[in-house]
This record gives sequence, structure tokens and C-alpha cells, in this order.
Amino acid sequence: MAGGGGPVEFFVDIEELGRLRNELQTLEAELGDLPAQGAGADPGALGADVAGAVDGFAVFWNDGRARITENVGQCRVLAEGAAEAYTGAENAIQNAAPVAAAPVASESR
Repeated sequence: MAGGGGPVEFFVDIEELGRLRNELQTLEAELGDLPAQGAGADPGALGADVAGAVDGFAVFWNDGRARITENVGQCRVLAEGAAEAYTGAENAIQNAAPVAAAPVASESR
């Protein structure tokens, strides 16, 4: 950028990242615990077209739910990694900050 600017302030709420990770973990578990929807709609009760559509939806829902669950799990892993990285960076910055030297008492002569 031409002209540069002043310093850039960057803030990451590590606690919020932790909450996000927990929410994603819960969602991942709940999606994974749902029972699979089996095909087998009754064509006699629903008609062949409707039963076929219901069965098709069940198959696609199972596949789609598995993909959603996998993607939510990947987001959870990214949130965990981000929280760890920012925590590590914050600790490194704090450890690298110079400690204020205690004033040295002067001797009177």
C-alpha cells in the first residue's frame, strides 16, 4: 500500500473461538447421532411417484448429512487450531515483552 498507514490493531477473542469450537463440536455430535433415514416408503399408501421421491430424499439426506457433519468437523478443527495458534502467539508476545527494571537505589556518600 502506498503511503503506508498507521499501525494496525488486530484483536482475536480467544474465549469466543473456544465457544465456537464447542458449538461446532455439539453440532457435529448431534448430526452424527441422528439415525439414518432408510428407504422403504409404502408405494401402496403414497403412490409410486411419492414413495420414490420420499426414498430418494432419504438417500440424499443421509449423504448430505454425512457431508455436513464432515464439514462441521473440519470447521471445528480449524477453530481449535486458531485458538491454539492465537493463544501461543499471545503467550510468546507476553513472554517477549521486556520486564520493567526495578529502580536502582542510589547510595548516599
